[in-house]
Amino acid sequence: MYWYYFQSARGIRIWWKKYITMLQIVQFVIDLGFVYFASYTYFSARYFQWLPSAGICAGEEFAAFAGMGILSSYLVLFIGFYASTYKKPVKKGRGRATSALVEMKDEQLPTAQQVSRRLSGSGGQTGFSSGKENGTPGNTGSGRATRSRKA
Repeated sequence: MYWYYFQSARGIRIWWKKYITMLQIVQFVIDLGFVYFASYTYFSARYFQWLPSAGICAGEEFAAFAGMGILSSYLVLFIGFYASTYKKPVKKGRGRATSALVEMKDEQLPTAQQVSRRLSGSGGQTGFSSGKENGTPGNTGSGRATRSRKA
């Protein structure tokens, strides 16, 4: 488990992450079995002598309750983590936003004349420049303007 944490901190994706989570869940189930058995033995030998027990354990009642509470909460948290991480419904197809971005990726940018015609509705020039006059770096010689990935 600590090797996984080490690799994960280095930014390396581990394919067996799911199995570590499953092993942690199994570990907490086994631990809870021991803690519940020890707690039962302690309380049955101390307060309920008519119940079968394996004898009195060394320890305190607070430790028994704390152990049961902590391990039970860890088990619930790991099961919740497993369910939220690995049991997500699989989406079919791409989402709307992703699909729109994929479609827009190869779309050509309109020229300044096309934009001005759309905005004015007249087909005349309305003050937009095409970028060719002032040497805008985003415009290539093929008439296609390159875009930043941030846009």
